[in-house]
Amino acid sequence: MEEQMMFGFGPLARSLGVSRDTLVRAANKGELATVYICGRRMVPRAEVQRVQREGIGRRKNATIRDAQG
Repeated sequence: MEEQMMFGFGPLARSLGVSRDTLVRAANKGELATVYICGRRMVPRAEVQRVQREGIGRRKNATIRDAQG
């Protein structure tokens, strides 16, 4: 079974025990790294692992848009 590589805000918020809005605000402030895949904003697995270790709000990272945008 393949590990999930990208996570949507809703399911991720539920698994972390925070609101979706908390994640969106953190992403908008650059505190949560995200990528756009086919127009959908997602959180990479490596970022989820970082948040699990360090918490939200410790990273300043720009959002990246994929070529398919």
